[in-house]
Amino acid sequence: MASNTPNLSLLKKDPLTDGNETFNIQTMMNDNWDKIDTAVKKVQDDVANIDPDIPDASTTTKGIVQLTSATNSTSETLAATAKAVKTVSDNSFSKTGGTVSGDISVSGKSVLAGPVDFRNGIDGSGDIKTTGGIRTNGTGNFTAKLFVSSGDNNGQPSLSLSIGDNDTGFNHIRDGYVDFVANGRTVAFMNEVGRFCVRGDGDDYYDVARDIINLKQSVSNGKSVIASAITDRGLNTPADAIFSTMSNNIRNIPARIVDGNFNTQYVEISRESGATVLTYNFPDINFTPKAVSVIIGTRYTYNNGQSVLYGDMNPVTLDTSNAFSASVNGASVSTTISGSQVTFRFFRQTSGAYSAGVMYAQIKNFRVIG
Repeated sequence: MASNTPNLSLLKKDPLTDGNETFNIQTMMNDNWDKIDTAVKKVQDDVANIDPDIPDASTTTKGIVQLTSATNSTSETLAATAKAVKTVSDNSFSKTGGTVSGDISVSGKSVLAGPVDFRNGIDGSGDIKTTGGIRTNGTGNFTAKLFVSSGDNNGQPSLSLSIGDNDTGFNHIRDGYVDFVANGRTVAFMNEVGRFCVRGDGDDYYDVARDIINLKQSVSNGKSVIASAITDRGLNTPADAIFSTMSNNIRNIPARIVDGNFNTQYVEISRESGATVLTYNFPDINFTPKAVSVIIGTRYTYNNGQSVLYGDMNPVTLDTSNAFSASVNGASVSTTISGSQVTFRFFRQTSGAYSAGVMYAQIKNFRVIG
């Protein structure tokens, strides 16, 4: 089946369906050639009508641009070549770092968001010098020496080195003398001879080195006294023994036990509402008792003295920080101990059994544990 081309509409025959048709010179050749000739003529006319006056390009107008390899031009009508771009790139920092062989001059504020590491310094002598300031949100690591001064010969700054804010940091007072300031208050200082002093609760300052020496001497003296006391109790302990050794030696000091009696006679226990009080000192005791046991005897007479009943109060051994009490045959006693002195307070039954006769008490044997 015959068809036409999409642009010039030239006639085309299909060999399969139109192969038996008679060749028509007019439709198959002349008409097609005329269409081609007409199209070519139109293109020629359009080309001839193109205006060759193309303007120079600017920042606001499209046009012809001249290339340049200069890297110091301020023109806005010239375009940079690849050579110029490479020259600028070779002499610039990249985002991942770079090396500068010449001097750097910063006239405005420079903000460094990450850690700053000037291993070789930025000044020709290898130091970092600034009359403004160095600020970093990261870490400033100075492995050599950091020197901070006011740069003002007419007066000292409020703080030679501020930390955090303007009322906390270090203040250089004079050669060798530095104040340590917290919230506007001097809390410590280092003086010209290198002594470090700290402030107490008030306005007094304490020389740390001197106080440490005094404390060490006090501890040493105290250890000597304790060691001597332990040695006196039979366990040889040197004055320079460590505290754990002294503690173990104290635990191993054998207990001292003294048995004896007060050699007292029977004393009548009063019927009055108050107690009958007897106080004695333990004989032959040259140490402070830790625990005491005392045997107290009682004698009850009745039937006009014809009958006698004896009994003993046997209190258990108690620590001297406590008091003990006991009772027998209508009599009771409370006992307290202070050092080597023991006090007995006797009471008697005034009604019922053991109320008719006379009650006596006698302090008999004792045992003191030290």
